[in-house]
Amino acid sequence: TFVNERFAAMVGVPSAQLVGDGWLRALHGRDRARVMGAWTTALRARRDFHLEFRMRAVDGQVHWVVATAQPAPDGGWLGSVTDITLHKETERALILARDAAEQASQAKSDFLNRMSHELRTPLTAVIGFARLLNHSARSRLTPQEQGFMERI
Repeated sequence: TFVNERFAAMVGVPSAQLVGDGWLRALHGRDRARVMGAWTTALRARRDFHLEFRMRAVDGQVHWVVATAQPAPDGGWLGSVTDITLHKETERALILARDAAEQASQAKSDFLNRMSHELRTPLTAVIGFARLLNHSARSRLTPQEQGFMERI
């Protein structure tokens, strides 16, 4: 019997056209079947309705909302719709930032693994030849050269 002007302004439709089931016309196409199914179930069972979904204003702007409704003693319904678009946009930005951080971390790990492999192969040869040289030429090296070999 009543739809407040703030909701009507959000979807761009006069409140008189949203009374009853008029609000259903503002449902986003991708959410329509899910919302209609949940709403129909709540109506038939006369039990509480609570759902997050999108609504599309007449200007094309999409609003994420959380809608709740309870059966009223007079046979009608009392409900509210809260615009949670900013919350959803923030949530999406956080998910994108997390995904980007995970990709960067994976790229870093991949780089370090490749670099480790690329360095390990030649260094293994250097260490091996240094050991051979140290054992075979130890008696011919000066104390300073022996120190260098120990460092290697």
